[in-house]
Amino acid sequence: MKIPDHPDIARTLLTGCPREYKSVQCADCEKELYGDEKIYISDGDTVCGDCLKKRILEDYDIDVLADAFDIRKTTADDYLEESEENPYDGE
Repeated sequence: MKIPDHPDIARTLLTGCPREYKSVQCADCEKELYGDEKIYISDGDTVCGDCLKKRILEDYDIDVLADAFDIRKTTADDYLEESEENPYDGE
């Protein structure tokens, strides 16, 4: 009586890999993402973090992003003028 191999052993002998790993492919760069790697769904596409950053920077004006994150905007002249008025501000 022959004892069958464990499924992982049989798969390893056939494919070289003990398990079938499922992955998600990034729609932009085609990188394979596995396990607990983060994926993002943007406009119906699954993308990796690096590609999401690229999409955001391509799609949104920097002023819109600054407003969304409550980042103060000013000009260099205005900033320098404010600094001269309040030389110890922030120290």
